[in-house]
Amino acid sequence: MKKVILKVILYVIILLLSLELLVRIFHLHNERPERYLDEYGVEKWVPNQKGYSVTGNRKQNVGEYRINNFGFNSVYDDYIVSKDSIEVAIIGDSFIEGFHQNYTNSISRKVEKNNRY
Repeated sequence: MKKVILKVILYVIILLLSLELLVRIFHLHNERPERYLDEYGVEKWVPNQKGYSVTGNRKQNVGEYRINNFGFNSVYDDYIVSKDSIEVAIIGDSFIEGFHQNYTNSISRKVEKNNRY
């Protein structure tokens, strides 16, 4: 009976190690920036993070992100509002969030570059 229990324990350890190796070798997990809950229970990105967002099996989508002081994936840290300019907030889904591509090539950045008012 001891031999059976020892073999089961050994095979379970080997199975767990092999699964861990498969996940690491084939990159079967996502990498996203860290989030937190604010005092109102709203989930936000932790400010001042940089890195690469990785989604999909075997790194299908890799995009550079940069979370600014306000918790948004953006190029700018400071938003200076003036009465002479028009400020637009772009609200939307994952395409607006822009983690599937580099933050410098996001939709909001393209709109900002092509403003015509």
